[in-house]
Amino acid sequence: MTYSVSGGVLNSTHSLNYCICNHTSVTSADLKTINLLKTVELVFCKPSTTHDILPTELADVQKASSAKLLGVVIRQDINFCQHTESVITTRNQRLSLLAQLRRQNLSVTATDNIFQAIILNKIMYALPVYFGYRTDRQKHQLQQM
Repeated sequence: MTYSVSGGVLNSTHSLNYCICNHTSVTSADLKTINLLKTVELVFCKPSTTHDILPTELADVQKASSAKLLGVVIRQDINFCQHTESVITTRNQRLSLLAQLRRQNLSVTATDNIFQAIILNKIMYALPVYFGYRTDRQKHQLQQM
């Protein structure tokens, strides 16, 4: 299946690619809604898939190996390692900030509130979607909290 990301919105497409391959009509209204400068094509397939069954590439649309969809980085092989690394990096940076605030005599209650707002929410966002795809090492890093 091919997805088109345009202006941050994920559209399941049979859209432009389907219409071009199957010679169906594309209205000018359809083309106005697709910003080709902000559109990338991300094809989800098994690594063993042969390239002859994939849809033809569009000249004006950049093919991407990963994309950020609703704040979650996903690769074409449905791998979330980039997203997990990003979450871990962000968590470490924010823990450092929290430690600095704690050294400035911030109360335990305030520290806990800030932790939940800027660290725990970042970790928990979309966790049910990508947690099962994690390696044991990455799961351990996320569970270290």
